[in-house]
Amino acid sequence: MGDEFDRIYDELTGKQGKPKVEAKPEEEEPTFEFQMDLKGNFSWVQPETAALIGYAKEELEDISLWDVLAPKEHARITEKLDIRRKGGDVEPYETVVVTKEGKELRIKVQTAPILKKGKVVGIRGRIRPI
Repeated sequence: MGDEFDRIYDELTGKQGKPKVEAKPEEEEPTFEFQMDLKGNFSWVQPETAALIGYAKEELEDISLWDVLAPKEHARITEKLDIRRKGGDVEPYETVVVTKEGKELRIKVQTAPILKKGKVVGIRGRIRPI
């Protein structure tokens, strides 16, 4: 499940293995992984991530974060992504996405920059329903 994520991370960063993230007790539930470019276009999505919000993996990779993020969340998440794009730290946060069927789903998001030669070239993340 995470092997493809690790391979893509290694390929994009030139590093072996992704940084270790210590799980907190409330975060021991399954997480769903994704990667996107700096504009919010999904570049890789774990099939389970896509299924969580009602899409096939291929469908989600053809759209962007802005297509699934609840409109009321756009301004707040734009601010968080701007910080991340500049290399800043962003604490895990909660937001709302809209499933393919039109239902709102509250999720917790944890992101990290994808670096290439010290420059942020993308964002990888994990989500979990709450």
